[in-house]
Amino acid sequence: MADWSSYFARVENEPISVAVDLALRDAAPLPDKSTAYTVAVTLRDPDEHGMTGAGEYRVLQRIEEELAAALEARGLLEVGRVTGRGMRTFHYYGPSVDDVAGTIAGVMAIHSEYAYRALEADDPLWAIYTNYLYPDEQQLAFANDMKALQVVVEAADPGGSLPAAIEVAVYRITQEALANVAHHAQACRCCIRLRTDNALHLEISDDGLGLPAEHHMGVGLLSMRERAAELGGTCVIEAAVAGGTRVYARLPLPKE
Repeated sequence: MADWSSYFARVENEPISVAVDLALRDAAPLPDKSTAYTVAVTLRDPDEHGMTGAGEYRVLQRIEEELAAALEARGLLEVGRVTGRGMRTFHYYGPSVDDVAGTIAGVMAIHSEYAYRALEADDPLWAIYTNYLYPDEQQLAFANDMKALQVVVEAADPGGSLPAAIEVAVYRITQEALANVAHHAQACRCCIRLRTDNALHLEISDDGLGLPAEHHMGVGLLSMRERAAELGGTCVIEAAVAGGTRVYARLPLPKE
């Protein structure tokens, strides 16, 4: 049974997000899947950190699902994906079979707006999986914390589409807040609330340890404030009344 989880890392001081099937660790390497296959897709609209923009998330998800289905039929198994540095890279292992590149090309032809590279190499020891994709001890602890965290979303219907800049800001503020919960809060539950009137209101609260008496704004917390300020909004990070931490952002919506 698959056991997918995610963690963050840095490569040459640039952020990446890694998703990996942890369940394969004890079985790896699989002797009948000794060839590593990689499909590296160039992001069309990455954010300033080289990560996926909110507008691309759904199409990249479709590409992943379509690639996985087509390659599974050829005997390949998806083991991980890496996002960052302006790329999303999908990793597979399988037997050495003919024209895998043609199978990949058939899927990517449907998404011709995306440039990509397809690579394959002998990797009988599964070095890419073990040494690159699989998390170290600290990263594994983060991945397990994310799996254990119960996230509840309460969102009212905005009554129409939101401006792209608002969507991106909500996505990134939420992403940073969840990363902080998983890294530092020791929380069991996190609630994300969204509502709109003349502004979009985003609240992320947890039941964790809360803010220390003396805390300093790191890069991640400052970036949340900056994203809100760029849109004429505000973002506060404070102790929640019932314990834990509360992030609240108000992003004004354009007038009709």
